[in-house]
Amino acid sequence: MAYRARLYSFLLRLTRDEPLARDLSQETWLRLAASARQLTPDTEPSAWLFRVARNVFLSQRRWLVVHRASLAALRFILPDRDEPSPFDRVVAGALELRLERALAALPLRYREVVLLMSVEGFEAPQVAEMLGLSQAAVRQRLSRGRAMLERALADRNEPESRP
Repeated sequence: MAYRARLYSFLLRLTRDEPLARDLSQETWLRLAASARQLTPDTEPSAWLFRVARNVFLSQRRWLVVHRASLAALRFILPDRDEPSPFDRVVAGALELRLERALAALPLRYREVVLLMSVEGFEAPQVAEMLGLSQAAVRQRLSRGRAMLERALADRNEPESRP
């Protein structure tokens, strides 16, 4: 259970939906229970868990796209969420909220690398293995993701010009 909070936090930041993050976290732990006997002794538990969590998240996203496409075909319109999410209400400071929003606005390919390396503390070789990328691609995505975050935070810090 040493990874429980970190895994949930990672999924919460990917999904921005508390109940969904809890469900995906539980699914990840169930997959560990089902696969535990097949894991080799040299398997790194944290990397394995985060890779499975990411795959569970991506599977859920694929299902959601199909589901929304089905609803659109039936001419149902999903309402826009203008009210703050439960996650927004939990975040205490204004800077943290802005950072979380900027992080959420990152394209997934950059967000997942920033989260895994900058928040979860994984190294480039581990992230490369988790995501099936080269280390150079991981470093490039991290650099671009951080640059996008800096721009997003700087845009909101600019003082308003006065006439």
